[in-house]
Amino acid sequence: MIPAHVSTIGYCRVSTEHQAEESRTSLADQREAVSRLAERLGRRVGIWYRDKASGATVEQRPAFRAMLAACAASPRPRRAYGYILALNDSRFGRFPDPEQSTALRWRLKESGWLVRFAETDDINDPTFRSLVRAMGAAQASEYRRQLSANTIRGSRGTAAQGFWRGSAPYGYRRRVAHPQLGEVLQTGEFKRPHERVMLVPHDFEAPIVAWAFERYAAGDISLSSLGKQIHARDGLHKWNSGSVSALLHNPAYAGHVLVGRRRQDEWKCVTAVPREQWYGKLNAHEPIVSQELWDTVQRVLQRRWFNKTLA
Repeated sequence: MIPAHVSTIGYCRVSTEHQAEESRTSLADQREAVSRLAERLGRRVGIWYRDKASGATVEQRPAFRAMLAACAASPRPRRAYGYILALNDSRFGRFPDPEQSTALRWRLKESGWLVRFAETDDINDPTFRSLVRAMGAAQASEYRRQLSANTIRGSRGTAAQGFWRGSAPYGYRRRVAHPQLGEVLQTGEFKRPHERVMLVPHDFEAPIVAWAFERYAAGDISLSSLGKQIHARDGLHKWNSGSVSALLHNPAYAGHVLVGRRRQDEWKCVTAVPREQWYGKLNAHEPIVSQELWDTVQRVLQRRWFNKTLA
């Protein structure tokens, strides 16, 4: 609930998506711009909501969700509209579909809360302001699409050279390989922004991975039982059937850097991508298991999945 005396809300958001490349998007800068807008409107911000998350969805922004719920639970009469102030369309939400921004603003307006922006929103004519907002929402969505495309191109380029992105899978560690061969990074240790890394087997974990592949290839053990046996050997990590399945499906253990194996749509549904559409580099680093053993395990996994489906 929003106290009755509060008629102006401030919303700020930063994300990890190339935040340093954007201008005037720090929380402090946004707060200053929003406060100046409140002054021009003859108001003072009574409540602030702040998120540190991507603007692509509502679900990933707890403060934004809380603001929507609070406004819905605290409707205001049409003759005494409240205001929700943000820096611009991008900070309000960089949604894949620009119409989602319009729908959210309409929902808030129905509860008696008007959304105003400190940038590109100082227009008195309501019709023209709606057009400008629609253009701003479309630009924010287009920026996100371009950012996503650039990220995919970067991922493809890195994988094509055999470099690894992200944390190392169990059994491996990351070693600096570019611009020159360097140190092995421990779990949780960050590389420098300009460095590229490759995978190298870990002395203790790699033999456990090799044993797990050989054990499952025999075809007489379940994923959950194998997980318990891996835990007995490892003594640190707990394994369930899902994590064991992910390990056995990972082509990194055969020495390959292959990405694009899963695709997520705008509804967050994840589907498998055909193997011929994967991209990356074969034989990019030292394997833990042979290609023959990896292929054997894939056949066992596929056969068991097929039998389970028919059951």
